[in-house]
Amino acid sequence: MKKYNTKLPIYITYAFILFIVYWFIVKLDALTRNIYGRFDNSGIYLSPHGDILISILTSIFIGILLIIFLGKVRAQLWAMKAFFTLFIMIPYEAIYGLDSHNYFWRGIDYESAFNVAIWGANSGTSRLIDFTHYLSIILFDSYYSIKIFFSFLSFLGLIFLYKSYEVIIKDDRNLISNKYLIYVLFLLPSILMWSSSLSKDALNLFFVGFFIFGFIGFVQKHNPMYGFLIGISITGVFFIREWWSIIMLLTLFFYYLSSLFIQPNIKKTLIGILLLITVSALAYYPINVVLTARDVTWDNFFESVNYISRTMSYGNSSTNPAEIHSLGDYMLYYIPNLFTALYRPAIWDVRNILTLVSAIENSLLLYFSYQYIAKNITYLWRNQYTRFLIVYILTWSLLYVIISPPNLGAAIRFKLQVLPVILILIFIPMKRIKDGE
Repeated sequence: MKKYNTKLPIYITYAFILFIVYWFIVKLDALTRNIYGRFDNSGIYLSPHGDILISILTSIFIGILLIIFLGKVRAQLWAMKAFFTLFIMIPYEAIYGLDSHNYFWRGIDYESAFNVAIWGANSGTSRLIDFTHYLSIILFDSYYSIKIFFSFLSFLGLIFLYKSYEVIIKDDRNLISNKYLIYVLFLLPSILMWSSSLSKDALNLFFVGFFIFGFIGFVQKHNPMYGFLIGISITGVFFIREWWSIIMLLTLFFYYLSSLFIQPNIKKTLIGILLLITVSALAYYPINVVLTARDVTWDNFFESVNYISRTMSYGNSSTNPAEIHSLGDYMLYYIPNLFTALYRPAIWDVRNILTLVSAIENSLLLYFSYQYIAKNITYLWRNQYTRFLIVYILTWSLLYVIISPPNLGAAIRFKLQVLPVILILIFIPMKRIKDGE
């Protein structure tokens, strides 16, 4: 009887990896044509092979820092995220293209290619191009290094979100930490994909992580440093997507409003009223700034949002949701639109491999949301931390139940800002020690 060679599967794996690396080296020029081909007539020459090399070195440097400051587990998660960012995303970008290519192109060819008439002055897009331009100076005009930097920022946002989960678990003796959350949080396909690009979504997730962690820390310790994190996050998102500062401010408003009814206390009531007045005053100004800048008034608000919604109805992922023209329409379609924003594409929406993956993910998300959020909603609402997370999701939904439904592809990206929070809410009661058990 012949002895089985236990090393054979390892050799086959190595051979497969070498083949993939060789294939990428040979095909890289063709795969990145839609990125670097834009510079053919501009006199700018960039090498994709040199670009990849610089980005790999950048990724390794970040990994070493993570090992030193955050340990091997975070470094291993980063290695998988960096590999996904640098290699797995290349074929997708080659087929579909991304807005990140335009950000990079205009950031590099800054003087001649920046067109205010197209992109808009003082908008989130123009600011992102500015940011990309200055990053390109530091990172040697390397598209993939800039993309790695954005991917790392979103990685930090997820770290802060996971730390928020740890704070909540430690604060309640009836809760037991679930070690699998960290892997789901960092490696869930939709989170991994849409946080691994040069995009507003990656930056937004970074500031969302700051915001959630800052507020939970502030509620727990009332340390001004956490208040500073909240201020940084609200300011940061204003420069990316102005309305996100409004979402964050309104989250604070609604949270303290809910706290007045759940925790009746003269001292807390007075503090709550003061905070409500302060937050209301702070929220009123940026709301009017955004509306005025975009020529939107309260009277034509729904029509203006519908216009934005219609402009997103393109491609294979477009749908035809009912238009909302009044507060009555909004209330009527809120629940079905919320389902679309959070749990579609569904199985009946599958058109290709990407929507299939999303549909499977959303089906599991829907099941676990019912099993661990809906069935534990009373506990989650009474807990001051998880109530804040619920209020945050509901506040996000106020706008995105209008914006997300017309395009399911865009809906997946928009959900990136609340999906980690939904996962945290699912995992918190998963190992809860209930009364009497």
